Amino acid sequence: MELETAELIMAVEEEFIIEIPDDRAERIVSIGELRNVVMTELRRFDRRREADAVLDRISEIAANFAHVDRGSVGADTMLTKDLGLK
Repeated sequence: MELETAELIMAVEEEFIIEIPDDRAERIVSIGELRNVVMTELRRFDRRREADAVLDRISEIAANFAHVDRGSVGADTMLTKDLGLK
């Protein structure tokens, strides 16, 4: 996993107060996958949240992080290809 992608994942971990295992984080390639991992971690601690709300917040964080328009970030957005993260 490249540094920028790792920093984005750390920002999401901080936002949701979770810890994503490194081996799982290395396999995340899209915003949708990141949402799914966050949802799994939240359920582990019985901190359920609506998937759409989680996706919206992750998309907002990713857009700010990558300096792109929030409207261009969704579940299908690829971290490296679409956001240019390394």
